[in-house]
Amino acid sequence: FGVLGIPGLVLAALIVATLEDPPVEQSMGRYQSVPGSPRGESPGGSRAKPSAAAAAATLTSGAFWAEMWRGVADTFEHLRRRATFVHLSIGVMIQVGVGLSIMAFLPIFLVRSHDMTIKSAGLSMSMVGGVFGAIGIVTGGIVGDWLVQASGDQRWML
Repeated sequence: FGVLGIPGLVLAALIVATLEDPPVEQSMGRYQSVPGSPRGESPGGSRAKPSAAAAAATLTSGAFWAEMWRGVADTFEHLRRRATFVHLSIGVMIQVGVGLSIMAFLPIFLVRSHDMTIKSAGLSMSMVGGVFGAIGIVTGGIVGDWLVQASGDQRWML
């Protein structure tokens, strides 16, 4: 697992070195990226990059975490009340369960029942999944766009 994680660590280092983090601001201005400066701005008016100490202070602040978890709870409650979201979530869980079960079962089935090598079974599965997955993605987008235009109902995009 460590070897497979190395590309992610390299990418994370690249992101930290090249991208600038936006200032940490909440909608009510309760938190500032640089303590003491209005809205995270330096005296010259440009946004200052938060220091490690300011970031650590924000992350160790009990108020920050309480506000964050309150937002998570509010979001969960909002989504729980939406039947569409609940049904889509259940459908996705079933789809993922079936898909993972097939991915676990199919290679051995192909090897045992169809005298395929592991390499040919894997190649066949990846080709079928890649080709039909790509066709499904493109076709789903086209059909979704057509249904929205024909009905005027944006819910078809779900």
